[in-house]
Amino acid sequence: SLSVPPPLMAEPPKQQGRARREVKTVEQFTVEQKEEVELTIPEGEGSALGDIENVEFRLQKSAAASDELKQLHRVCFGKPGAKLTVKKNLRKFSGFVFAQKDAELKKKEDALKKVDVKVLKKMLEVCDLQVSGTKAGLVERLLDFLSKPEPSGKGSLAAKAGAKRKKSAAPSKKGAKAAKGKAAPQEKVKRPKTGYQLYAESRREKVVAENPDAGFAEISKILGEKWKSIPAERKKKYLDQAAALKEEFEAAQGKASGKAKAAPAKKAKAKKAAAEEAEEEEEAEEEE
Repeated sequence: SLSVPPPLMAEPPKQQGRARREVKTVEQFTVEQKEEVELTIPEGEGSALGDIENVEFRLQKSAAASDELKQLHRVCFGKPGAKLTVKKNLRKFSGFVFAQKDAELKKKEDALKKVDVKVLKKMLEVCDLQVSGTKAGLVERLLDFLSKPEPSGKGSLAAKAGAKRKKSAAPSKKGAKAAKGKAAPQEKVKRPKTGYQLYAESRREKVVAENPDAGFAEISKILGEKWKSIPAERKKKYLDQAAALKEEFEAAQGKASGKAKAAPAKKAKAKKAAAEEAEEEEEAEEEE
């Protein structure tokens, strides 16, 4: 009999599932950072803006991010200044230096005519110039000044500001008359200054002049470091002055009766000692 071959087995079913994803290499995108190149400021024919007293005073009062300083920097150097360097660059500017004077001056004139009048007037204020007149007149006045910067001849703004502060601190005549006719209400006596506060008060003006771009917090930090570094003998003088002022304060509060009459003399003595100490401090720093 014929033998029958066994039936053929079917192929095992292929496993059904998700296809494996192909991992692709991704190129990482990097942004090239341009190194900030320091601005080269050529020397012009006029005075540096930072050397003109009233211009320097207004630069100190102006915000670094203000439109007037940005536009002034653009006129002087062809681009708006960065917040951290705009004042520094403007202080060094001493006049335009042109390769082709007529063409470049006309270009600056056209750019200034597009500036808002309010901003243009503030730019003139920074340069200590008059702000009255037509827009064309303002543009011409500013360009004439920036071609060869020189002091305007006006009075010192710093001196005026100091006189104004003194005037506001002094008692008015009206108040003095009222005090004669009627007893004024007793004012609260201010707490006396500490030794450090007396030292900082005598040195602050000089530290501010040496660090014109520093803020209040940074100036205070510098003064604190200076206070820590002065010798104990010099520090003791300020502490003694503070102690005298404290006695005066206690006398005014009635805590030290019998010393009230001596208080004004002690106050005058403490102020005189503070002034003498400030002078000695300056001499000592100059020697160092």
